[in-house]
Amino acid sequence: MRTSIILLCCLMLASLDDPWSPPKTSTGSTDLGWLIGSWKIEKHYYRNPFMQGKNLVEGEQCAWAVGGYYIVCNSQDVLDKGKPVREVVVWSQDVELHVLRFVDISPDDSTDQSTAGWCRIGGDMWYCSSEPHLENGKTIHLRFVTKNTPSSANGNSQFSEDGTKWLPLSDDSWTKIR
Repeated sequence: MRTSIILLCCLMLASLDDPWSPPKTSTGSTDLGWLIGSWKIEKHYYRNPFMQGKNLVEGEQCAWAVGGYYIVCNSQDVLDKGKPVREVVVWSQDVELHVLRFVDISPDDSTDQSTAGWCRIGGDMWYCSSEPHLENGKTIHLRFVTKNTPSSANGNSQFSEDGTKWLPLSDDSWTKIR
């Protein structure tokens, strides 16, 4: 009995020292499955304090990562005749049902900061939010909403410098091509 208690205490202490926990999956949820496939994403960015107005066309390929806990989306953005920039977005199911987590990185752009955020799903609508850090150290607030069908999505995004006054950032449309 004493050995069992000591072993249990050691296991509890080891788990307190290790903040990592395995990814969560939701049984029966198809929230992540919608992303699987190849997408054409078209965005119209409005002129704002951070960028000129521009159009972006992106090809994106999303697939399950090994183990089936995460979806990884790889893309190549083509900006108004500019040079292509790769982007990687990793999606996972949150422990809370119909909530997704994401991390967005652009490995080709050293000035772009990784952005983590979350999406709450209500029917065919995704309501997402993140707070990226700019290269000048400033944090801004982003939110976007999409209305999804099995083969497309339409939405828009907004930004705020102070979390109260929201300005348009982009209008977006996704079309599944395979």
